[in-house]
Amino acid sequence: MKRVFYFVVVALLSFQCSIDNGQNRDSANTESPEGRFEYELNRLKDPATGKIPEGIKFREMAFSHTLPQSSGLERSGAQVYEPIGPYNVGGRTRALAFDQENPDIILAGGVSGGMWRSTDGGQSWNRTTSSMDISSVSCVTQDVRSGKTDIWYYGTGETRGNSASKSSSASYNGNGVFKSTDNGQTWTQLTSTSTEPQTFSTWSAVFTITTDPSRNDSDIVLASTESGIMRSNDGGDSWKNVLSGGFTTDWSEVVGTSSGIFYAHISGSDNSAGIYRSTDGMNWLKISPSNFPNNQQRGRLAIAPSNENIVYFFCRTPGAGQNIDPSEPNSESNSFWRYRFLSGDGTGSNGEWLDRSSNLPQSTEGDNQLNTFNNYCMSLAVKPDNEDVVFIGGTNLFRTTDGFASSSNTAQLGGYDAQGYNNYRYIRDGQHPDQHNVKFMPGNPDVMLASSDGGIHKTEDCLAFKVIWEDLNNGYITSQFYAVGTVHDAEIPLAAGGTQDNGTWFTNTSTLGNNWEKARGADGAYTALTNGGATAFISTQYANIQRTDMDPITGNVLNRENIMPNFQWASYSFVHPFTLDPKDRNKMYLPIFNELYKNVNLASPFVKNNWSQVADLSINANIKAIGVAHNEDVVYVGTDAKQIYRIDNANSNSTVSSVTNNISSGNYTSSIAVDPRDANKAIVVYSNYNVVSLWYTEDGGQSWTDIEGNLKGTAQPGIPDNLQHLSDGPSCRWAEIVPTQNGDSSIYLVGTSIGLFAATELDGDSTSWVQQGTQTIGNVVVDMIDVRLSDGYTVVGTHGNGVYSTTLNMGGNVGLADQSAYEKEIDYTLYPNPAKTNVNISFELQQSERVKIEVYNMNGQRVLTEKKLFNSGKNNQQLNVNNLTSGNYLVQLTGESFNIGKIMTVQ
Repeated sequence: MKRVFYFVVVALLSFQCSIDNGQNRDSANTESPEGRFEYELNRLKDPATGKIPEGIKFREMAFSHTLPQSSGLERSGAQVYEPIGPYNVGGRTRALAFDQENPDIILAGGVSGGMWRSTDGGQSWNRTTSSMDISSVSCVTQDVRSGKTDIWYYGTGETRGNSASKSSSASYNGNGVFKSTDNGQTWTQLTSTSTEPQTFSTWSAVFTITTDPSRNDSDIVLASTESGIMRSNDGGDSWKNVLSGGFTTDWSEVVGTSSGIFYAHISGSDNSAGIYRSTDGMNWLKISPSNFPNNQQRGRLAIAPSNENIVYFFCRTPGAGQNIDPSEPNSESNSFWRYRFLSGDGTGSNGEWLDRSSNLPQSTEGDNQLNTFNNYCMSLAVKPDNEDVVFIGGTNLFRTTDGFASSSNTAQLGGYDAQGYNNYRYIRDGQHPDQHNVKFMPGNPDVMLASSDGGIHKTEDCLAFKVIWEDLNNGYITSQFYAVGTVHDAEIPLAAGGTQDNGTWFTNTSTLGNNWEKARGADGAYTALTNGGATAFISTQYANIQRTDMDPITGNVLNRENIMPNFQWASYSFVHPFTLDPKDRNKMYLPIFNELYKNVNLASPFVKNNWSQVADLSINANIKAIGVAHNEDVVYVGTDAKQIYRIDNANSNSTVSSVTNNISSGNYTSSIAVDPRDANKAIVVYSNYNVVSLWYTEDGGQSWTDIEGNLKGTAQPGIPDNLQHLSDGPSCRWAEIVPTQNGDSSIYLVGTSIGLFAATELDGDSTSWVQQGTQTIGNVVVDMIDVRLSDGYTVVGTHGNGVYSTTLNMGGNVGLADQSAYEKEIDYTLYPNPAKTNVNISFELQQSERVKIEVYNMNGQRVLTEKKLFNSGKNNQQLNVNNLTSGNYLVQLTGESFNIGKIMTVQ
């Protein structure tokens, strides 16, 4: 099947208000709506193809399970990485559902943060998926039949706007459908939906899942995918494509009634596009009228629970329907239709279609528009006890009390604005923009949940004139950080960072249960704290840096001032770097295109006038990373075209030298770490896939050594020796060099697309990187790390599960040495191998300890697990593999001081 890629990823450029007197807004940069897409694609694409390698997410996830690990919790001497929040900031949430038997139980899933479960109505949450599993949850549903309500299904994959995948050309593919039989407490992947890691498949993105509540003779499940509608008759053990999409299909949608009638939408601009109806989920009839829009992109369907003969349809339809801005004929246009089943097969005169598109909300103000941001944010739901009350969402959430039969009975309930408030601000009054789902409490249709880019919010009265929203992000830690920082001139646990569409947040404690304070709106980016936390430099998209005076105790913003240079440039990245000089934190370095600027007096009341040029590289490339020496007047910069430059005498009569030299592979420089003790020692990080990501110099860039080591991954078959970097290894994002108290030794930290890694010795291509915090950080994307050298306090920013912190053992022990020694001594065998029914795992322990045995398929998905206490000496454990499909699997043993895996073949 052809997969159509749109080179448009939603910028999600917030118009969120800042906190200075509650009046001004951090406006989006409207010049480049594709800004985030460009940033994300450029730093991850394979330079040879201009694209992100197909299936790389699966391959790197599988590869991660072959790497040595230090859990940070179970091993003695290991570094402990604890989550610190933000406790009160949720991230983008598409999957949302109430338990139909117990409304205190809510299930929700972050698009890059995993599946979560609450048992107290959203007052607290627990993550129910492993930190080492793929985390792209897109939808969830419950089997509501009597005696079956412990069964749940969730789908994975997001095709529009995921900033953990870094581009629409390689969207954050999922890995099929997962199933729970214990009411959402644990999950197992349905192997029938496991995707091939190298190529796009039917199960790379699942948009909706529903079950048939009317039949007990079989377990019918339907899922909408980019290939159309899939149907299972056996609870997901096997599937059949029952309604195919066409050449132009990118989305599908399926919903069902309580009596087993199903409706589906297939997107596209060919004959397959339209609305379909089925009485069994197997055979489908197209029921959409002849005057339906020709070009139907993403659509949402909603059945009226109080009258299941009525179905509403909301769709983005370029060139048809209602424009979101009446003053702009070329603005986004959407359609809204109401269908009523009359008789027979529901087609033609047996069904009534009403086009109510002209009554959709319109506004010349973005704060009041029904903008789906190119199919990114769309929600639709009908109040369970009233067929005319419909809730519809794009960036904003609206309610109609007559099904849009008119335009006069519509109210805006949330998003950027809301009726009934004199001065509504979603950062203060609740509901967040970019709507993804709406659900009603069983037994009380006035209580409603709405999920968005800001997590989950609840109202007790969805019909109120002024809807009051309650934030349910109480430990639902799914926020996506672009950057993070701590204070370096005071030994206190301050942390701040910028998030996707949720602004910049601040905390003064490492205790997880405390709320973070909002310091600025829009898409948060780089942040630097100084002056004991009383001063923060906070940027949003496209640089836009403010100097902010803060109360380091409460996080309250006391004053702010924009410090950007007065001259205007068009070369700022969506997430643009800047850095403070570690020798003088009143000095900032800021790149603009191929030039580096400095501001030597950030405290000045005339700070915007203090910028001066440090260096002009005079090349056609953009500076994307800066590394500043701690003990010399030396600055390194790296570009988005591989080049590395060293600037000496950066503060007077600077000289610029190209030091790329023997770096043979690289492209987008995402980080440069300079050894605090020696300006001639540095690590350069390239974030692209299919390049050598990590390079190290000890002579100021005259020569470089490849230190990617075991992060390089496994090369694909047929790759020549000189191209062994074309592999399933991760994207590296950030590096830190941390001096220890043991002479010239260091701790080296690297953030990657599969978690955090550390080494205590660099040994060229033989460098062994050990994964840190496998039970906490796991395989989530780590975009940035910041370490305070005086005491080792470290913050780790992830793109999906918030921020983690630790205090590094400055003696150099990060839990690596014990593991390495123990792994060499363990005796571990698998037999028979290949296996058909059972496999025996034989191993010898030096001490009694609890061991976890996990089996992963080659997509990186855990398919079997067992954990128990084993005695010292020889042990044997048998696993039944009869239900596994033929192929290769990784069998991984994790003890209190070791981690080792071997490949097993199932015939």
